[in-house]
Amino acid sequence: ALTLGDAPPASLWHTLYATGYDEICVLESSLREFAPTQVAASLATHLKGFDLILTGRQAPMGDTASVPYLLAEALGIPVVPEVEDAHAQEGERLAVDCAQDEGRLRMEIDFPALLAVGNSPVASLRAAPLRAKLQAAKRETACVSCPLPPKPPPHLRRAVASQGRAFLHAADP
Repeated sequence: ALTLGDAPPASLWHTLYATGYDEICVLESSLREFAPTQVAASLATHLKGFDLILTGRQAPMGDTASVPYLLAEALGIPVVPEVEDAHAQEGERLAVDCAQDEGRLRMEIDFPALLAVGNSPVASLRAAPLRAKLQAAKRETACVSCPLPPKPPPHLRRAVASQGRAFLHAADP
């Protein structure tokens, strides 16, 4: 797990470890304003080369849901929004269920990909049992100082102008 900003409370770290995350890294940042392009650019420097990236969709400031789109654009990978569930398939593919106005859409995607998970009432996220939480309470996270780029790259500035909506290019099922 990777997060940007102030270190989260220990209870969040313990929950992440208890649900199966091997490592948690906090990229410390002094950013105190709404800056999705800078956040995406900073995260991209640490996430290059991963086959699968899971992100949230919303942030406390601004709530534009643009960081997943900007991050995927910076990494050059497709983004799948409103993910509710995902299952590994044969042949190194992933079956993904996404929330739609008309219900759920299932698609199969190739790696690499970024999945943006929203606040769905039917999301299939794993809950940690108490025993796992107690064991996880003994672990610590790695904090990494990460200066944010002073100015986002030009292609990310263009993405903000289009509000990130042009970057949805997940493969059809």
